[in-house]
Amino acid sequence: MVKTNEKKILLVKNKQNSIKTKKKNVENCIFKEKKANNNCGYRKQLDSIAEKDPEFFRYLKEQEADLLDFNESDIDLSEDSDEHSVEMDISDSQQDVHMDDMYSGKTKLDQDGGRFIDNPPISAIKTAVDLFSACVARVGVFERIVRMCFAHLGKLLFVKLKPVDSLNMKLKNGEKCRKIGKLSSNSVMYRFRKWKKYNSLVKSYLNYLLLFLNELQSPDVLVCTLHAITEVISLYGHFNKLTRNLIKSLVRIWSRKTDECRCAAFIAIFKFIRSNKSIYSAIIKACYFGYVTNVREVTPESWPLITFMQKSFAEICFIDIAISYQYAFMYIRQTAIHLRNAMIAKRKDLIQTVYNWQFIQCLYLWATVISRVARSEDRVYIRRDDIFQRLHGLMELAYPLCQITIATFKLYPSPKFLPLKLHCIRILLLLQVNCNIYIPALSLAVQLCDDAVNMVLKKPKKGKGTIRAVDITCMIKASSSHMEENGYRHKALDALFKVLLEAAYILRSSCAFPDLIVPLNVQVNFYPYHLLVSCMTIDLFPYITYNILKALSVVVDQLNMLTFSNL
Repeated sequence: MVKTNEKKILLVKNKQNSIKTKKKNVENCIFKEKKANNNCGYRKQLDSIAEKDPEFFRYLKEQEADLLDFNESDIDLSEDSDEHSVEMDISDSQQDVHMDDMYSGKTKLDQDGGRFIDNPPISAIKTAVDLFSACVARVGVFERIVRMCFAHLGKLLFVKLKPVDSLNMKLKNGEKCRKIGKLSSNSVMYRFRKWKKYNSLVKSYLNYLLLFLNELQSPDVLVCTLHAITEVISLYGHFNKLTRNLIKSLVRIWSRKTDECRCAAFIAIFKFIRSNKSIYSAIIKACYFGYVTNVREVTPESWPLITFMQKSFAEICFIDIAISYQYAFMYIRQTAIHLRNAMIAKRKDLIQTVYNWQFIQCLYLWATVISRVARSEDRVYIRRDDIFQRLHGLMELAYPLCQITIATFKLYPSPKFLPLKLHCIRILLLLQVNCNIYIPALSLAVQLCDDAVNMVLKKPKKGKGTIRAVDITCMIKASSSHMEENGYRHKALDALFKVLLEAAYILRSSCAFPDLIVPLNVQVNFYPYHLLVSCMTIDLFPYITYNILKALSVVVDQLNMLTFSNL
């Protein structure tokens, strides 16, 4: 009995082993068939790419030859890959369309882009975002994919999010509108119906777009990227971290790059503020610090860029004058504190905190802002009292700014700082023209004539009489060698002549013009008497005398025609 039982057990074990071996053989056969099928499918895809886009197939041969040298050992069929392929849920025909759109270039996108735009599935948009993330990893590669994303992806995201029109929602569904209306005005759900469903996809694309922007160096590509960001700029306001990073990137481009990049960055900043007013204070502070950081040195090449920053910053401040007034008051007060410390102590280090490019350019900046507001005030109707009061509030800062500029002019009486004093007079003239107020800029300019006389009467040393090209507008202090060069003297007198003529021209229509030009007329008549030896003033200052007398005669004739009997 024992032997028979042992035989039965052995037979059962043998049967089990044979079943296991058969299962393994069947699995191996199935695995080999899957490999063969996958191999055939892969080769079919390569053949289709070679037929549809031979240029891209040639690129694969040259750059990615290991993809064409296909081996069976390279395939790894795992359960995860199968599940992933099932989740993608994209048909073969749709894949062909996406491959055509991604690799066929700009002309192909213009022809067949409609098929991608009409009604793309969300899986196609996810694939496009994933492809764009791969492009971010290697900047300069796959430019066709980048072009496709810039042209269509931003618009498609808005289509999938389904923006909500609050007015139509009120008319169609009152109950639903009441529920939505309880949310704040900055709420995401108030603007898009499908935000919860697609916010992660939107965030990933915006993040990749910002990373791509920070890695770029070419101005042309940078401008195209800024245009793409401008299309989706309103979506950034829903993510706090992305908002902060975007503000830093835009301000960096606005204050450091070429003029085309700065213009594109300014447009993006302006639209960003329009779409989200809560970031206005952060942008004003970031732009101001970016401006101050990048005006430490001024050259003839950088001067137009600095002027652009001043005018664009003035436009940003004009968006919300109530908030910009607070920051303007605070920053103008800071300049006044630096000036007060320098006037009290009279130390060299404190004077240096005032007599530098950053301080002077800050005065230029706020003079431009106040001038922008003053020009707008003239176009405001009288019945708009609320707008007039807001504009008038910022214009009141013109008085402290003038006091700071005049005190800066008188802080350190040295002929070496003649260029800086000319800048102070230009700031005062800018305020005088645009704000329609009287500022004693002409009398301050006349005071500079004494410095010019002392500079010209001093004979240059041997070897210092040569003329060298000097741009006095990009200087705030002249060195000792500059003071002894004829080139600098010519430029200084020419700049002084232009400032005197401009200051007199601004006052030409004033009834007090005959009295205001008396100091200038006396100084100009006295000036050539001391400088008969120098030929550089013979042509300039008689021209001022001629024009002053001509304008004086016109004003006197007009005054003689007036009658004061009714006063």
